[in-house]
Amino acid sequence: MAVAKALGAARVIGIDIVSSRLEFAKKYAATDVFLPPAPSQNESPMEYSKRCADTMMKEFGLEERGGINTVDVVVDASGAEPSIQTALHVVKAGGTLVQVHSTYYPTPSVNAALTLHQLGMGTADVLIPMTLMLIKEVTIKGSFRYGVSPVPTYQ
Repeated sequence: MAVAKALGAARVIGIDIVSSRLEFAKKYAATDVFLPPAPSQNESPMEYSKRCADTMMKEFGLEERGGINTVDVVVDASGAEPSIQTALHVVKAGGTLVQVHSTYYPTPSVNAALTLHQLGMGTADVLIPMTLMLIKEVTIKGSFRYGVSPVPTYQ
């Protein structure tokens, strides 16, 4: 968020499921913050993501096309499927979704049973609204950054 603000973003919206993180974001760099509503009973993940996006669009006066109230870039660093899906609904037509994942390299000493989620990667396979992505002509860029563990050397 700080980088986006420093580079001249007029609006930086912080999204999280933890209120204290949103409070920090608002004090630090976010112009707006959003706490997603809880999923409804029997609501599919895709329906939930769409509802979250619709709520954000309405709450912040965002538009999907044209105008100055569009979201040019979404950076998702959660790896959570609903977050990625919501991002595709919120980003403007022709916009960009940057998907950031962070982890460390598992080594033989790391329990092989650890899941990608436990390693900070979200789930391995994410269902995305492909038709929406195509119709909106969204660019998706991946970014992989390393955690605090050093890159291993192999002999």
